[in-house]
Amino acid sequence: MVESFSPLYSSFRPKILTVSWTATFAAVLFEDYHTFDSLQRLDFSCVTVDIECRRHNAPTMTHSSYLLLSALVTGGVLLVAWTSRKPVPPSSPPPEATRWKRFRIHFGALHNPSLEPVTLVTEEPNGLKLVAGPRAQSTPRRLTVFKGQDRVIEIVRGFLFFRDRLQVLLTGKDWLQVRLPRPGEKRPQLNFVTPGNALEIQGNVADREFEVKKQGRLVASISWQRGERESLPRKDYVLESLKGEDPLPLLALVLAVEASMGPTKS
Repeated sequence: MVESFSPLYSSFRPKILTVSWTATFAAVLFEDYHTFDSLQRLDFSCVTVDIECRRHNAPTMTHSSYLLLSALVTGGVLLVAWTSRKPVPPSSPPPEATRWKRFRIHFGALHNPSLEPVTLVTEEPNGLKLVAGPRAQSTPRRLTVFKGQDRVIEIVRGFLFFRDRLQVLLTGKDWLQVRLPRPGEKRPQLNFVTPGNALEIQGNVADREFEVKKQGRLVASISWQRGERESLPRKDYVLESLKGEDPLPLLALVLAVEASMGPTKS
C-alpha cells in the first residue's frame, strides 16, 4: 500500500501544496469569521508560512481548528486523486529469445535393428518426442514412428520393381513418394501427393547439411552436431524449424530422406 501510494503522492504533491496555501490564505481573508490572535508559525507539507494577524472582535480560529481544516482539504485532494488515477496497463511479455525449435535426430536408431522401441527424435530442451517401433532388420519394409501411443509417421518400402521407392504416410494419410537416388545422383526425388504441401530441399543432402523451403521461404535447416572436437565421429544431427511451422511434416521429410540415403560413412 505504501509503495503504491508514494508515486501517487509525488505526482500530486504540487497540487496538494497549492491547495494548502489556498486554504491558509482563505482563512486570513475571511477575518470577519476567523482570525489568528498573534504571530503564528504554521508548518505543513514542508512549507513554513508566517502570518501576522491583528486581533479583532470576531471569533478566533484555534490551531487545532486550522489543522483540521487543512487536513480535510488535503484529504479531499488525495481522495479525488486516488479515485481518478489511471489504471496501469499490463506489461507486455518479454520477447522470445529465438524463433527456432531444435529437434535432435538419432540417425543410428533409424538404421540399426531393435527389438524394443527406441527414441528417434527429441525436441530440445524438452517437448516433442518420437519413438521408432521394434524392427528385426536394419532396412525393414515398414518403419513406424510413434508419438506417445499414436502412429504419426510411416515409411513403407515398395515390392519387387518398386523397391527403390518409399511411401510416406503422415498421420495415416498418403503424403509423399520418395524415389531413392540412382548411381551418380546426390539426392532422392520427392513427389508430394498434394502440391500445396510441397517442400523443397537445397544443399548437401549426402552430408546431411541442407535446408528445407516452403514456397521459396526457409522453414528449416539440418546440420550435424559433433562432440567437443571436430575429429570425433558424428553422433546426431539437428533439425531447426520455425516455431510457427508444424514440425511433424518436416521431421517426416527428414526421416524419409535419411531412410532413402542410408547410413553415413562417418
